[in-house]
Amino acid sequence: PGSIINADMELTTGWTGGARSNAQAHGGTYSWSRGFSAQGTQDCYQDISNYKAGVSYTFTGWVRLQRDSTAEGKVSLVINDGIGETESTEVSTLSTWTEVTVTRQLTNGATRLRLVLRTEKTDAGDAGVYGYFDDVSLSSTYGAIVAGADFNNHLYYARGGMLLKLDKTAGTISYIGGFSVNITDLEVFGSNLFIALG
Repeated sequence: PGSIINADMELTTGWTGGARSNAQAHGGTYSWSRGFSAQGTQDCYQDISNYKAGVSYTFTGWVRLQRDSTAEGKVSLVINDGIGETESTEVSTLSTWTEVTVTRQLTNGATRLRLVLRTEKTDAGDAGVYGYFDDVSLSSTYGAIVAGADFNNHLYYARGGMLLKLDKTAGTISYIGGFSVNITDLEVFGSNLFIALG
């Protein structure tokens, strides 16, 4: 995938929503923060380029929850692909940095790879909650090659949820598409290539 801009939160760019803050920092001088007092959820996010459906992406980072008075809330990391989202463990522990991780295999037809820093205020009082986020990273896993089939003079093979094609003549590999679950088998029946998902 493309790289996260401002993964260490030391710059003022890269994230939509929230702002750089020197009130708390896991590493360096700054973290990214979102604070508010109305009940509900507020997100900061960044869209990553060069993603592929069928690939598993893992978003890891450090989160911290602070509050005014008796406000209640939680913080988490989220991966959103435009079709659905997966959320990390929600952290409600106050005043301590906690590392969290979330993994999502992108759905076929995914329209984005959006990394979300989520802060939620769970009570209806007037006091504020503050989510802090720092030192985030993104990695991808393609999975092992599990199936292959010779079809129409090309070798098709499955790697995780991705379907790939090797052109025997040109010697090139093409990404055909991806699924939100792993491909378990490829079989040729007559003039059709069947894809088993599981």
